Amino acid sequence: MSDAERFAVFMGAAFALFVAAVLFATRQRNNRPRLATLFATAVIVVVGEMFFARYCHINFEDTPWWIYYGLPALTTLLLPPFALRMSRIEIAQYLPIAVMMAPFIHVFFSLFAGWHDYCHSPFGFRHYWRSSRAFFERGE
Repeated sequence: MSDAERFAVFMGAAFALFVAAVLFATRQRNNRPRLATLFATAVIVVVGEMFFARYCHINFEDTPWWIYYGLPALTTLLLPPFALRMSRIEIAQYLPIAVMMAPFIHVFFSLFAGWHDYCHSPFGFRHYWRSSRAFFERGE
């Protein structure tokens, strides 16, 4: 799978996770967030910021890490509560999930897809699976 295809898969998974997090945080509302507002927010937070981080890091090597990682993180934390007019309770539910979304998805793809360029890990799930399968096939 090419790098662009993996990036698209990663972005699609992040998009779905973001929408799920927002819908979870706003689940107690009588009126769910409007689909157009939710979609626009997700496009800005996920698609826009992933392209920003990726190409800022690739094309502008002198850019400090805290800009190409910090701006997407701040956008993820601050834009949805304002754009979706979240209550304090919704914000309290959303923020811990938002903080954990990026590490979760990076670890998930590292362990289960073997994509260590997103989360560097010396061992992935596939490594353990192959090792254990080889062990049992030999009958040891």
